Amino acid sequence: MKNLLIVTENFYPKCDGVTRFLDETVPFLSQEFNITMVVPDYGVPLPEPLKGVQRVIGFPVFRGIGATGYHPCFPQWGVLKKEIARSSVVFAQMGPSLAAWSIILAGRQKKKTAVYFHIMGWDQIAYILTRHRFVQKMIRAVVLGYAKAVFRSVDMLLVPSEDIVDEINQVGIATPKRVVHPGVNTSLFRPPEDRKTTKRKMGIPEDKIVIGFCGRLSHEKDIETLLRAFEELEKKYPNLFLLLVGDGEHLIKEKAQRTKNARVTGFVSDVVSYYQAMDIYVSPSLTETTGLAIVEAMACGLPIISTPVGFARTSINNSQNGLVF
Repeated sequence: MKNLLIVTENFYPKCDGVTRFLDETVPFLSQEFNITMVVPDYGVPLPEPLKGVQRVIGFPVFRGIGATGYHPCFPQWGVLKKEIARSSVVFAQMGPSLAAWSIILAGRQKKKTAVYFHIMGWDQIAYILTRHRFVQKMIRAVVLGYAKAVFRSVDMLLVPSEDIVDEINQVGIATPKRVVHPGVNTSLFRPPEDRKTTKRKMGIPEDKIVIGFCGRLSHEKDIETLLRAFEELEKKYPNLFLLLVGDGEHLIKEKAQRTKNARVTGFVSDVVSYYQAMDIYVSPSLTETTGLAIVEAMACGLPIISTPVGFARTSINNSQNGLVF
């Protein structure tokens, strides 16, 4: 079998949409390839390799640099060049440091390279760094230029939907593209047998109506709007409970933790039980490429309230299985 190098800037112990995507994808790829993974090393023991992975190589992260739970990796060029040389194909999960470097180095070595486009990075980074519209436009232009330069070394760009293909084409990225719809494992993500029992196991009173969110607690996710809305609703409906599953920016976490009848979990490796404790799922995000959490929540039987971004645009029939605001 050929050797496949998978490079990701998102990995355990931080469990997010990219990590769960790899959980589901890697076992199938291992039927065709010998797999090595290059992942961020957060200074804790690396987990057991995913099923079908022969080796996992950790690159230490810069603890002092980063935002919303993301930290760039130290550039161990020699190690990365060696692993790329050993591989037949490089499969990167798009990111600005480790993934981008691997794409550029693979291009120099004439290796076949595929990239899964998980996020619209030029929009997301601009939202993360500032709320000033003019500065956002400047940051977006710089990041987009960087992305275009990186994508020139890519043989195939895998994207989650036809809408994203259109958006990428509009900004002038000419890399060949193929739509690969991400999904969820419905044998794991499913409605609970008894939602009240799940709440009780979580230490949440059974009579509480749980409003939930799963993802980074960051400015582009607009958690502040969710917190303000919850505080207003609670004045009228005192039986509400807000469950925020994820980690992120300190000030946002601090504000959420001060909110009455709210809980912030931090990063968790198993999000299913948290979805199953919710009654309503809310996604207030300002920008999303996919928003896989919406589909996961739907698979767990939850009605959705969301902004019209990512999968919400095609998955929600307004006033039928959710609401778009």
